[in-house]
Amino acid sequence: MVLFPACAKLNLNSLHLAGKPKPGDSTTSPGTENEVKAEDLGDVFNVRDYGAVGDGTANDTQAVRDTYAAAVANGGGVVYFPAGTYRVAPTSAPGYVITINSSHVHFFGEGPDQSILSVYAYGMADPNDMITQRGGMFTTEGTPYTIGQGISDISFRNLRVTGNANITDYAGQWWTTLDQQRGWDITHKGIAIVGNVDDVTFDNTEWDHWRGEILYAGGGDELGTFKITRTKIHDSNGSAISMGGRVSFDRGEIYDVYNGFENFSFSQQLTEVKNSKIEVNRNLPKDGLTGKIGRFGVTFLGLRGSSLLIENNSFGDTNDGGVFLSEFAHDITIRGNTFTDTLGLYAIDLGINTYASFRAANSGFSDILMENNTFIAKNRITDEAGIATYAAMENFVFRNNVVRHTNGNYFNRVARIPACVSGDFRIEDNAIDGVFFSGVMHMNHAYLGNACPRPILSGNTYADRKGEDMTYYTAQNATLTTLPLGEEVYLVDLPSGNQVEIDPSALALYPTGYTVTFVYRAPRAVEFAADPAWNNLSQSVVLQTSGDKITFVKNADGTFHAQ
Repeated sequence: MVLFPACAKLNLNSLHLAGKPKPGDSTTSPGTENEVKAEDLGDVFNVRDYGAVGDGTANDTQAVRDTYAAAVANGGGVVYFPAGTYRVAPTSAPGYVITINSSHVHFFGEGPDQSILSVYAYGMADPNDMITQRGGMFTTEGTPYTIGQGISDISFRNLRVTGNANITDYAGQWWTTLDQQRGWDITHKGIAIVGNVDDVTFDNTEWDHWRGEILYAGGGDELGTFKITRTKIHDSNGSAISMGGRVSFDRGEIYDVYNGFENFSFSQQLTEVKNSKIEVNRNLPKDGLTGKIGRFGVTFLGLRGSSLLIENNSFGDTNDGGVFLSEFAHDITIRGNTFTDTLGLYAIDLGINTYASFRAANSGFSDILMENNTFIAKNRITDEAGIATYAAMENFVFRNNVVRHTNGNYFNRVARIPACVSGDFRIEDNAIDGVFFSGVMHMNHAYLGNACPRPILSGNTYADRKGEDMTYYTAQNATLTTLPLGEEVYLVDLPSGNQVEIDPSALALYPTGYTVTFVYRAPRAVEFAADPAWNNLSQSVVLQTSGDKITFVKNADGTFHAQ
């Protein structure tokens, strides 16, 4: 990246303001936590005293830079923005208005509706023009990557930072042609954090109308703690937040973006998304390529030892899911959230080569808990309510959730898991209302194989039930060895010649009197062979017409008897 020329040092003794606000300046953070005041954070440097006009028309770039330089020369301080709109722009392409290279610097306004940084492209160009490298507002480029040699104690409070670029129908698309200069511009960021940066706070701020990731921190374990509270982030062709490190997003709002929150977490890094509203498609139309623009609410990659907590949030309509686990992720808790018209959790290893060096020690998905969430089909029919995964997992529990439908819309199923889940695999104590097609589970035996553990389904209740407990489907000839799992097990798309059996090694799991009905829904016949290891059949039973069924009851002799 290209940096703008360094600011010259200022003689503080010659300035009208040397660390104190002028009489009448409002330096209290209104309604913020603990009523933080600007002067509580250090000496205050008012941008108006360095030449800023704040009328939305004048070029205030140099005045803002000079104010920042004064705070740095002071050993830290507050860059204070009284109410007004401060028009600024990078002076190189691509570049940033401010490069933060010192600790203990705070950017402070009178509220996001009062103190506005209005950022234009290089040369004060309109960011909506056909430009490939617009530049951004803040960066920490040049900060050392070595832990302990970087910067810390940086904050942004009571400000709005707008990039003035409208979201387009090429959200998320890398620009490769003149037309796609309307797409994703990775230089156009509200802040780009790199290096060993720690203890960064965003409180009571608004960041909007950018073409790239709005709040960005890229790197590994050199990244520190980022606390984002009561912050509104919206309108971007990229993601609202794309950060590594220990990130907390609390009591915020994200909408009209490509992805809501992205994080690549290294070992011992905790990511938290709490008490927030995320609606990536709140006001967005369909694009010309892939449907609605907004893809996921939260996307996460985590090395072993990292963790993700998603708690008490509201997720609205997404193209692909509320939460997306990509490549590898471990220690995931999704609790107390509401998902409306969206899948709760989607997990898949895409095999992205960028992460090849991490894959051997960190591959897979493990220790995932989804509890006390509510899934609502309100405005459209949605395939899965809870989870869809196409990668192996270890220890997955889905419990005490509510799945319900409104306005005649519904979910087709609670879960689609066509891959092996080992360890603790439970779907229990959920209240399921109006799920159609394949009910609780949809599993693909072609991936499962007979060695994979089956889930334990227990305590689930149904209202207006339209589907069944379990659907198996496969595209290969093989014996389908299964546990009953529920009162009804549906068999779908099984090629002729397939045999179905209850796993003899698991008979002891089921009490005497346990009843299960297998219902055939596929166009090709399947066979239940006579096998004293698990049944009392005297000859094989073939199901060959959709709707054919056979019921078994666990007998006192330990096997299942056909009724």
